[in-house]
Amino acid sequence: MHNYLENGEQAIPFSALTTVDRDGVPIIDVWVTRLGVKPWLQSFLDVSVTPLIHVLYAHGIALESHAQNSVLITENGHPKRIALKDFHDGIRFMRKEVSLVSYAKKLTETPTQHLQNNSTSYIEATEPDDVRD
Repeated sequence: MHNYLENGEQAIPFSALTTVDRDGVPIIDVWVTRLGVKPWLQSFLDVSVTPLIHVLYAHGIALESHAQNSVLITENGHPKRIALKDFHDGIRFMRKEVSLVSYAKKLTETPTQHLQNNSTSYIEATEPDDVRD
């Protein structure tokens, strides 16, 4: 992960954002206290939700981003951007809805073996509701 961080950035998994220390104090307390609850939360939502919505609306690709697969990148505790990982089946798209044809050509169909193991875990959808889901 350090290879992807810029100078002054720190990374914290989303799943750790609700962790408390030995005294029961949230580990993000110092950031939230310094920046203010509303400004910190607004920055967090801007950097974590906006990119997912953009990829969906602008490009027709939905990303299923669980907390264990999302990393918040901060600078002095201020949310700056996110890193997402482990999309083996956490992507949904309809080929005809992908905005850039060059992207659609690179997207592969869900492997048959994968579907045999889990029929509800597919990548390419046929209905818009499956992408929105």
